[in-house]
Amino acid sequence: MSIRIIIIQNYLLLTFTLIHCSLNYTIETFPDSLVRSDLCGINSPGFVCDPDRVLARFNRTFSGAEYLSQHLQQIRYATNCSCPNEDKSYGNCTAIDPHGYTLSIAVMRSIEMNNDMMNSGNLNDTFRIFADNLRRRQNRGQCADDVLIVLIADWRA
Repeated sequence: MSIRIIIIQNYLLLTFTLIHCSLNYTIETFPDSLVRSDLCGINSPGFVCDPDRVLARFNRTFSGAEYLSQHLQQIRYATNCSCPNEDKSYGNCTAIDPHGYTLSIAVMRSIEMNNDMMNSGNLNDTFRIFADNLRRRQNRGQCADDVLIVLIADWRA
């Protein structure tokens, strides 16, 4: 009987800790999966960051983030650079490490928002601005040939 109570108490304590330790991310505080993969739920630099571990494990070997990241890397190297040769204003194809489209995924439980951002008209704008600025900060494309997919599981003020 006491063993069950200890297990239940540890489970409740763990659940409470996970709920209260989850961060509300800002553009500046969200980890970059190419720089700090250890904070993103992946074992090596990649293109998915899931610091809150929202994604379920894929199998015993890979987290959900690692599985997705492998496929995003395959897309990057299976596609060709799409930068137009005649217009260098957006960038150009690199001779070193040539690649095609870069898709990245940012998964988080919530982002930091103030009360002004919480009305329904501002939610979409807030989300779009957050995603656009995070994409620019990560700077993964060669000539605007990158896409960032952002998944936010919960909206909080």
